[in-house]
Amino acid sequence: MLLVRMLGAAGAVLLTASLTTASSVSAEEPAPTAKFVLDPTTGQIPVGGGTPSPGTGATISFDTPCPETHRYRFRIQLVNADESQIKSALFNRPAADGSVTTEPGFNFWAKASVIPADGEEWQLRLLCYDPQSVPIQWATATLRVSGTTWTAE
Repeated sequence: MLLVRMLGAAGAVLLTASLTTASSVSAEEPAPTAKFVLDPTTGQIPVGGGTPSPGTGATISFDTPCPETHRYRFRIQLVNADESQIKSALFNRPAADGSVTTEPGFNFWAKASVIPADGEEWQLRLLCYDPQSVPIQWATATLRVSGTTWTAE
């Protein structure tokens, strides 16, 4: 019986150590907290063969800059619902303060050469990188496709 109690106490110590390790890991990788700011929140999807026409896009920014530890580069991605298509729409450096903006009328569909189908739902993601190129997902937005129009939610 004494042996069982000693193992039980050892198990409690191990559990405490595991919880401490898990909480310190999550503190190093911040959860996505930024929100996409798209102006306008709807636009046209380029259609046609070959190189997509520019269509109408949006100016994209974020209400919270990339975290200080991840201001090396940023990437904006388009991802379909089942994640079978992941397209980089933009890969660049944020401003010194970590803010991310794109040119006016930036059309992420044209840049990524992706033409979605009517009724599809895509996700727009912002990834922020540290100098070793380890990204964190900092923001997401849902894009719903109706015909040749996208609308952000």
